[in-house]
Amino acid sequence: MLKKFSRAIIRYRIPIIVFTILITILFGWFAKNVQISSNLVDLAPEDNEEYRNLQRALARFGSSTFVIISVKSDDAYSVSTLTKIKEISEAIRRLPEVDEVIDPLNATVFKYLFGMIVIKESFPGNEIPESREKIEQYKKEMLSEPTLKNVVVSENGESLAIYIRLKDDYDTQPIKNKLFSIVEPYRGPEEFFIHGGPIIESWVSEYVSRDAIRLALPILLLVVAVLFINFRVARGILLPISVMIMSIIWTLGLMGMFGKEITIVGVMLPTLILVISSSYSIHFLNQYYKDIGGGPSRRINVEGSINNIGKTIFLAAITTIAGFAALTINKIEQMRDLGIFVLIGVFFAMLISLTFLPAILSLLKKPKKRLHTWKGGSGISSFFNNLGNFIARRWKAILLVSLCIAVWSIVGIKNIVVDTSWKRYFKKSSVILANERFIRSNFGGVATLNITFETEEGKGLDFKSLSTLQYMDRVEQWVHDRNLLGPSTSLVGYIKRANQLLNKNDPDYYRLPETDADLLKILLMFKMTELTKSLSNVITEDFRHASIVVRETNVNSKDPTISQMKEFIREFEEYIRKNPYDGISVNISGVDLIYISLVNYTIRSQFISISLSVVIVFLIISVTFRSFAHGLFGLVPIVFGLLFNFGVMSYFRINLDFITAMIASIAVGLGVDNAIHYLIRFTRTRHELSLSERIKEALVNSGIPIFFTSCTLIAGFCVMLFSSFKPILYFGLLISMTMIGCLIGVIVVLPAMIYWVKPKAIIEGRME
Repeated sequence: MLKKFSRAIIRYRIPIIVFTILITILFGWFAKNVQISSNLVDLAPEDNEEYRNLQRALARFGSSTFVIISVKSDDAYSVSTLTKIKEISEAIRRLPEVDEVIDPLNATVFKYLFGMIVIKESFPGNEIPESREKIEQYKKEMLSEPTLKNVVVSENGESLAIYIRLKDDYDTQPIKNKLFSIVEPYRGPEEFFIHGGPIIESWVSEYVSRDAIRLALPILLLVVAVLFINFRVARGILLPISVMIMSIIWTLGLMGMFGKEITIVGVMLPTLILVISSSYSIHFLNQYYKDIGGGPSRRINVEGSINNIGKTIFLAAITTIAGFAALTINKIEQMRDLGIFVLIGVFFAMLISLTFLPAILSLLKKPKKRLHTWKGGSGISSFFNNLGNFIARRWKAILLVSLCIAVWSIVGIKNIVVDTSWKRYFKKSSVILANERFIRSNFGGVATLNITFETEEGKGLDFKSLSTLQYMDRVEQWVHDRNLLGPSTSLVGYIKRANQLLNKNDPDYYRLPETDADLLKILLMFKMTELTKSLSNVITEDFRHASIVVRETNVNSKDPTISQMKEFIREFEEYIRKNPYDGISVNISGVDLIYISLVNYTIRSQFISISLSVVIVFLIISVTFRSFAHGLFGLVPIVFGLLFNFGVMSYFRINLDFITAMIASIAVGLGVDNAIHYLIRFTRTRHELSLSERIKEALVNSGIPIFFTSCTLIAGFCVMLFSSFKPILYFGLLISMTMIGCLIGVIVVLPAMIYWVKPKAIIEGRME
């Protein structure tokens, strides 16, 4: 079968080369359509309960997406600063993505006049008074209005802000750029801080795009350096690079054809394809240079290399694909897409390495000499020869050290923390975290939860009665009593404020009125002043559905941890269950609740992916070698690499998230290649040799390509350590350390295990 394939490649080498180039051009055309998506909410599966709750809340109460622009000034209430705020707000209102803008000049305040509640703008007509006396009076009114605190005026009264609510169909990158361009001319001496969900997503997209471009060249340069050290000839550098570039173009082109995006989860896809694709071309070229004296012509020489290494590369690719295939059953669509397109990219890399690469080599002149690393007595060859001698003498010490590392890793696993918070994505010195810290300390942050109350059809209920409003008030008070979250906004709060003003502004009357008649009077006043139109985020027009919008943090408070939020949700659901209102359903939703719910998906997917990929790889190796012993021993480097990964995560305090959760499956896919290469080389050693000599010979024959392919992978991933985006940085660190663990596992631990156990199936096994 393989011989027929190799002959066909040589016979049709010209059509293969032309076809490969044409396909690359076609895929390159579609690759330009691939976009980067930074929408973090889309990570949730469609059947996620928290995601469905959020969508229902958005449908009832409109967009809950908003941005805050806060100003820091020696005197935030000066005419100069207020004028800047006015001009900025006017420019923002003209943006098509903006639904509502509330600023210190147009914010509504409650007034009691002639027995009526009057709702008016803080500065009618947005006219800024010139006198300091009127400005001080304005400041006093703003601070006495509880509905404005932590919205457009900070609780300490030192900062002002513009509150921007966006429409549902906004695009994050343009709106961020527009807001920054509007604010930029007004900087100095005032400082402006911009923060919100769309700003976070835009920064994520910007970091990802910037690093994808900025890190691509260093990755290629490092790969070139490793290739030069290995081959030291032009074809040994240019051909693997061409395979890498074509593999990534084909993969991205396929994504473009199907309209797929690169998401925050799939941000490492190009780098993965780039470095994985180099492995097969390096293995093939090493075999090619080893076999250059085995045939009378270059065509026969290349054909022989296909026969010698083709099956090994095919098996390595299949097992790598099996490792990534475990991601395709993940409930998170973005993880499934990553698994699908990486395994497709691996298949493309294998296909190009076994077709286009030998076709090109068959047209090039035959090298005059063998590769320097394959010469007897070369430094790298001597190293693996000495390593084989060392393993034979010190196999007990090697296994003892390996056991200690395994125990070290297992003990540390319990310390790994699962965290899906977006704040971990950025360095502490980043602009986005500096903005977040200022706005949180002055306004309580921007993250919110929505507690929605929906009446059932046919029950005749609405939120114009004291009974239903009192129930909502009890729920809101229960949330406040937990002392975990920040301030809240609701219809109840507005009614309480009106009731207080109707009773001479007595703080004791900041409560719901005592009779339905008094309540009806307040609601009628709201309608007359058209306040209800601006309360669409907390009450629907028919008053049948209401919402409490709760800030997740308070001024100067710490962000709730994931465990605290999970406990709060559990207690909230228990409270609602024990204190129901017949005909009213209560749900809680929020973007951060979706992230928290994904923690369970992350842990579950980590366990399932590892288990499934290991089982699949074990079965493939066992079937290939017709031996369960080969399957078990083939897992040794993988397990060693995985334990190394978890040990690094635990002792360097790297949390488990959407990105780091995938490393285990990726490591299985990458690490098994080297195990297969070693086992195949071992079965092909001369059986009349002693076990120690066979181990040494297998190391010399397989160690060189294993070492250089691993170095290429590690070098490519290490470039990610220079990323300014933490997910990429952590991914680069962990995958590099895992690959180091797999490399040690295959060239040190696996031979030592074979020397100790002496498995009959492996020692007596053969492979044609």
